[in-house]
Amino acid sequence: MTQRETPTDLFKRALAQSTRALAGQEDLDVTFGAEGPRSTPGRITLPHPSRVMSQDEAERLRGYADGLALKIAHHDASAHQRLAPPGSDARALFDAVEDMRVQALGANALLGVSNNLTAVLVERGEKKGYSRMEDRTSAPLADALAYLVRERLTGLPTPPVAQGVVDIWRQEIEEKAAASLDSLASRIDDQAAFAALARQIIGDLGLADQLGEDPSEAEQDPDEPDGPSNDPDTNDGGDDAPSETTDQDDQEAGGDQAEADTESLVSADDNPSAQDRDIPDMGPEQPSPPQRRPPPTGPD
Repeated sequence: MTQRETPTDLFKRALAQSTRALAGQEDLDVTFGAEGPRSTPGRITLPHPSRVMSQDEAERLRGYADGLALKIAHHDASAHQRLAPPGSDARALFDAVEDMRVQALGANALLGVSNNLTAVLVERGEKKGYSRMEDRTSAPLADALAYLVRERLTGLPTPPVAQGVVDIWRQEIEEKAAASLDSLASRIDDQAAFAALARQIIGDLGLADQLGEDPSEAEQDPDEPDGPSNDPDTNDGGDDAPSETTDQDDQEAGGDQAEADTESLVSADDNPSAQDRDIPDMGPEQPSPPQRRPPPTGPD
C-alpha cells in the first residue's frame, strides 16, 4: 500500500509545480535542502519547510521560489555582466535595480507573487537590522534605491521595516535622479534599455567615475558580422528569449493555479485533523485568470 503524502509533501510538490511554471521550464529541478534558497543551472534549491507550517513561513518559501523562478524567466546573466559597471559601489546599485525589475515583472502580473516577494523583503529587512539604522553610514544606498525603484515599477509602498532606510536617502535620490527613475517603468520589458537607465541613475547619484566604458559605444569586433548572433549562448534576442506575451501568459496561468494549491495546503497544516481526511484531487483544472495590478503612476 502506497503511503499517503503528508500536507507538507503536498505543499512541496505544488510549490515545485508553480516554480517551474513561473520559470517557464518544465524540466527545472526543484529541490529542498539546507543550502537553499539558491539557484544553479537547471536547479532551484529551497529551504526545507517545517512539518507544521505557519502562513507566514509558507508565504516566504513561495517568495524564495518566485524570486528565483522570475530571474530564470526574465534575466539574462551574460547581458547583465556585459552591461554592468566595474566599480564596486556602482555595481551594487546596478544589481539592486535589476533585481527589482525582475521582481516587478512577476508582482505586476500576479497578486500572489507580489505578496510572496514582499514577505521575503520583510524578512531580509529584519535580518539586516533596518530598524537599527539611523544614518547614511549604516543605511545601504543600494537597498534604499531598490525600494524606490520598486515603488516606481509596482506602485507598492515600501514595507514599514524598510521605511527608515529609504527615508534616509529618499530626498537625495529624488532630487538627483527623479527623471531617470520615472522612465524606468516604460523600459521594464527590455533588460538592455532598462540597464542603460540604471547606469544613468548611477551617474545621477555621483558615481559616474565607476561606470567605465559605455557598453552602447563599445566598438564591434571586426571579425564579427553585423546583426544578431546565431549562437544561442550569445544571442540576447533569439528564439530562446522568454516571450512577454503568450509564453509569459502560460507561465502566469500555471503559476497562479499552483500558488492557490499551496495556499490551501497550508490551511491543512494548521488543522491537524485535515491529515485524517482524504487528499483532495490535485489533477489539472482550468486556472482562473491571473490578477493583474494597474500600471504604477509614480509618486505624486
